[in-house]
Amino acid sequence: MIVNVTLNQCPSGFTMSGSSPNQTRCICKGDGSSFHSFVQCSEDDLKAYLPIPGTWIGQCGVPCDDDEEDLVVAGYSPYTYNLNDTQLVLPHNASKLSEQLCSPSNRKGTLCGDCMEGYAPALNSREFECTKCTTDDVKYHWVFFCLTELLPQTVIFAILILFNVSLTSGPANAFLFFAQVISPGFGLFNTEVSPYSTLRKPFVIIYDIWNLDFFYPVIPSYCLSTNIGTATLITLGYLVAVYPLILIGLFFFGQQLYHHGEKYRCVYCLCQPIVLAYAKLRQKYSLRRAGSLNAFTAFLILSYTKFTIVTVRLLNPSPLYDVHGTYKVLVVYYEGSIRFLDSVYIPYVLAAVVVFTLFVFLPPFLLFLYPVRKFRLCISRITCNQREHDGRFIVGLKHFLNSFYGCYRDGSEATCDFRWFAGVYFLLRVVFVVLYSINLSWAQQYTIQQVVCIIVVFLILSLKPYKKEWHNYV
Repeated sequence: MIVNVTLNQCPSGFTMSGSSPNQTRCICKGDGSSFHSFVQCSEDDLKAYLPIPGTWIGQCGVPCDDDEEDLVVAGYSPYTYNLNDTQLVLPHNASKLSEQLCSPSNRKGTLCGDCMEGYAPALNSREFECTKCTTDDVKYHWVFFCLTELLPQTVIFAILILFNVSLTSGPANAFLFFAQVISPGFGLFNTEVSPYSTLRKPFVIIYDIWNLDFFYPVIPSYCLSTNIGTATLITLGYLVAVYPLILIGLFFFGQQLYHHGEKYRCVYCLCQPIVLAYAKLRQKYSLRRAGSLNAFTAFLILSYTKFTIVTVRLLNPSPLYDVHGTYKVLVVYYEGSIRFLDSVYIPYVLAAVVVFTLFVFLPPFLLFLYPVRKFRLCISRITCNQREHDGRFIVGLKHFLNSFYGCYRDGSEATCDFRWFAGVYFLLRVVFVVLYSINLSWAQQYTIQQVVCIIVVFLILSLKPYKKEWHNYV
C-alpha cells in the first residue's frame, strides 16, 4: 500500500530536517534562535517569537532577487515597536507575517516600509505614521506646511534680528545643547519607549522648537502627497533646516543693496520706511543695533541637529537575514522596499553626503582648527590670490568663529588656548543622534548616554576651558 505524503512548510522561525518523511521534523537553530537571533522559537509547541523590540520578519519581496521574493527574512524596522514583545507569537503561514506586523499601522511590504493604498506617511509624525491621504486634502496641506514649519522660523528670525539676540553665550548655549540632545530621545528614532513615556508630551512641546520641530504633539497628522515615499519626506527636513539660513542670506544681501542706495534706488525706497520704524523702536526701548551675525550663528546651532538627524536617517541601512542567519540584502531602514545604494536611492545618499560635509562636518572642523596658527596661515595663503576680498574673508571668518569662542579661555592670561572646545558640543550632538539611531533597549541607551556625559564632565573639570571659573563647575 502506497500513501502519498505532502509536507507542509515549517512555521516561521523553524527549519526542516531529516532525509525521509518519517524522520522529517521542524527544528529550531541550535541555540533556540534563528534569523540572526531576531527570532526565538520553541520546539515544544512549534511557536516563534520576536524577542527584540523594533524587529520585523516576513517575505523579502522587491529588494530580493526574483527567485527569492518569497524568502522569509528578518531585520530591524522602525515601525514595529508598538507590537514587539516576548509574547508576540508569529503566525505559521509566512504570507500572513506582514499582515500581523504591518496592518495595524496601515503599512505593508518589507520592514513595513510602505503605506497601504489610500494612506501616506505623515510629515508631522515622528514615526511617519501612515495617515489617510486624498488628492483634495493635499492642496491645502502644503499651505499648512508653510504655516506650521516655515512661518514660526520667520517669526524667530525677526526676533533674533530685531533684538540682536546671541545664543552662543555660556548659559544660552548650555540650554540649547541640553534641549537639542534630549529632544531626539523622545521617540525620534523609534527606540524602545522608556518607562517614563507618559511624561514625554510636555517636554516634547517645550524642547522640540529648538530642533525646528513645531507643533508636532498638538496638531493632527497630515500628508503632503498621495504617492510620496518616506525617504522623500525625510529629505524635506533639509528644506526646513536650510530655510532660516536662506533668510539670513537674503537679509544680508538686502543690507548690502540698501547701503548702496545710490545704485539700487528701488531697494532703498522700499527699505527706508522699515529702517526708520526700527530706528524709532531702538531709541524707545534702547535696543542694540540689528545685525545678521548673531542671527546666523543662532540659526546655525538650531539647524545643526536637524541637519544631523536627517543625514543619519538617510544613511541608516537595515541588513536582512534568512532563517540560517545568512546575510541576504541591505535595504533602507525607513523604506525597506528599496535596496540601500540602489540607483533609485543614490540621489538621497549623495544629498546626505553633501549636507554632512558642508553643515555637519565643516562647523566643528573650523572650530577645532582655527585656533591653530598654521591653519590660519593656510587659509590666508589659499585666499591670497584674491587680495581685494582676502581681508574681508579673514575678518568675517574671525568674527563668525569668535561668536562661538567668547566664553572659552584663549591663552592670553598665561593659560592654554581652549577655544577649540566649542567644537566639542557640535560633535556631541552628532554622537547622541547616532546613539539614538542604534537599535538599543532603553536601559542600554541610558547607560551609554550617561557614560558619554561623565566623560564630558570629566574633561570640563580637568581642562577648565571656560573663562569664568564658576562655568567650569556648574
